[in-house]
Amino acid sequence: MKRICALTCSVLDAPPYPRDFVYGNYSRFFAALGFAPVYLPNQGAGQRAALRALAPALVVFSGGNDLGQVRHRDRAEALWLSAALALKVPVLGICRGLQFLNSRFGGRLTLEAGAAEHVGRPHPARVGDPLWRRRLSVSLLKVNSFHRHGVMLKGLAPALRPMADRLITLSKRDNLHARRQVLALVPDTAVVRRLFDITITETGIADT
Repeated sequence: MKRICALTCSVLDAPPYPRDFVYGNYSRFFAALGFAPVYLPNQGAGQRAALRALAPALVVFSGGNDLGQVRHRDRAEALWLSAALALKVPVLGICRGLQFLNSRFGGRLTLEAGAAEHVGRPHPARVGDPLWRRRLSVSLLKVNSFHRHGVMLKGLAPALRPMADRLITLSKRDNLHARRQVLALVPDTAVVRRLFDITITETGIADT
């Protein structure tokens, strides 16, 4: 049986029929990873009961719409996040979704310099991390940014920083104790195994 990946929806304000929707590439991507994608609406109540019944392996906060642009989406996603945290369901933010999570955990967004020149149009982005440059085999990517704001390190929510730093640090140690510590944070053995394999292989570091 496939694990469920619950995806929040963007909002298309097209009177007289405004609608929730999810970009098809999200569904295809998570389906290729072995998930069964299910969409979470921006209306209604009882989010905790709905998530408990759905029992997803992951809740993804998707892109589209700037924060504050669609108030009922902001309110609905806040309820979905509260439900996921209460039920200890892992969450992932993509694009606007990352901005949402960062804001909810006390971080701040930064207005990007030159935003007018790159919002809504393809532009180059430099891959700064050497590990990702090797992984992608490129130093420049062509990307399309839809938001004028970004999440910078200086604006990263304190609650998000220690977990990311801790996972990276622990994944450089090829020992049982480190793996158990990561499993306590990410209770999925396949994901943990992959994290250690990638980090040790691509950095060549194995602290014991």
